[in-house]
Parts: sequence; structure tokens; C-alpha cells
Amino acid sequence: MEFIKPGINLNFLGKRKAAFILSAFLIIITAFLLIWRNGPNLGVDFSGGILVQVKLDKPRTPSTIKDALIPLNLQDSIIQEFGEKGEFEYLIRVRETDMELTGLSERVRTALMDQLGGEVEIRRVEMVGAKVGADLRQKALFAIFFAILFIAIYISGRFELKWLMSMIMALSLAVAVYIASKFGVSVSWLIVVALIVTIGLCWVLKLKYAMGAILALIHDVTITLGAFALTDREISLSIIAVDRGGSSFYSGRRGYP
Repeated sequence: MEFIKPGINLNFLGKRKAAFILSAFLIIITAFLLIWRNGPNLGVDFSGGILVQVKLDKPRTPSTIKDALIPLNLQDSIIQEFGEKGEFEYLIRVRETDMELTGLSERVRTALMDQLGGEVEIRRVEMVGAKVGADLRQKALFAIFFAILFIAIYISGRFELKWLMSMIMALSLAVAVYIASKFGVSVSWLIVVALIVTIGLCWVLKLKYAMGAILALIHDVTITLGAFALTDREISLSIIAVDRGGSSFYSGRRGYP
């Protein structure tokens, strides 16, 4: 679908200062929201726990659903609306990982029907251990980082014809990451260090398209995190997969001269 027809003259560069100010404002807001909410709202995939998806016959407030779960000692659960408007579906997230999963769906269904009345349908029940969640979180962070790195290598070789420089950057980065890991740096900080080293190498090796792509991805991912924090949406494995795929395609389009 072509929104901008050929021959149209749009002064994008003339609006760059306004764009810089807007981007800086959104990034600052994102940082504030993440600090205020103690980080992103990680789904059960990453944080561990039990997830129950229910469908009700009419809308209910999260507090009402929490009160209905008191007989099961699940009043501390996190309740979120889910799906399309008018479907009346909710996610019940339980942080505990030592609960008995057998018969849980029926117990939740019975409690909700007794307290709220009407029909209650249990759509799914999932459980992820804390150790598995931490492992998935670590692998997701590495997946995002390596996706950005390979995009940088491809763009530098494909559009700037600097395959050798790209390989030098990749090898230098691998050495930097290896050294940092030997000092026991956490995964999050390891990726921050790796990104800083990557941007520095792009600057030194004059890989301007690669550096532009990396900065654009960092910018887009940061603002996306802000949108998720603002709306209190959870970040799951499916979100990471979609973000990686969409960012890869979008960066390839951006890098085209």
C-alpha cells in the first residue's frame, strides 16, 4: 500500500529538531515509567508463575475478580483485561510457583461462578517455574541483541560494501563480550556494554548505515517499552518474537540508500 505518492516533496529534515525533541521526551517518559513501575510488566513466560485466562458473561472490574478469588487465597493475583473489547476475557496472573496445578481451573471457575454469578469459561491454564522464567528472560535478551548485531553486519555489507569491516566489528564485539562475561557481569549489563561497544566500533570503522540502524532500533524498542509500561501490558515470548521480526524488516527498509 503506497501512502506517499511519487513526486511529493516532504521536508523531513526541516522537522528534525522537532523530531529530536519528541523522541527525547518519549525516552525520558519511558525511563520514568519503568522506574515508577519497577521495570517492565513481564509475563509468566519470564517471571514465572501461573496464568489463567477466563471468559465472563459480562464486564467486571479487576478488584471485583480479586474479591471473588479470596476463597482460593488468590486475592493478590494480577488481573488484566485481555482480547478484543466486548469479549470480557481476563488474565489472572499468580506469582506463586508452588501451587497445585491439578484441578486449579475448576476451582477458579467454581469460585468465580459462586461470587460473580453467570457463566465462566476457563480458556487456558499455564505454569512456568521461576528458574525456567529466568532462563527464558536471559535468552530473550540475547536474542534481541544478536538480532541487532546481525542486522548491523548485513546492512554494512549489503549497502556499504564493507563486509570485512563488519566481520572485524563482530569479532571485536565477541572479544569484548567474552571479557565482560569473565567479570561476572549480569546479562542486562552485558548487553548494554555490548551495544555501547557496537556503536563505538561503528563510529571508528565508519559504518554509518549500521550505526543508524542500531540507534534506530534502540530508539524504537525503548519507546515500545514505554508504550507497554504506560498501558501496563505484559511482555511475553510472543511479543519478543513479533518485535524482532518487525524490527528486522523495518531496519532493512531504513538502511536502504
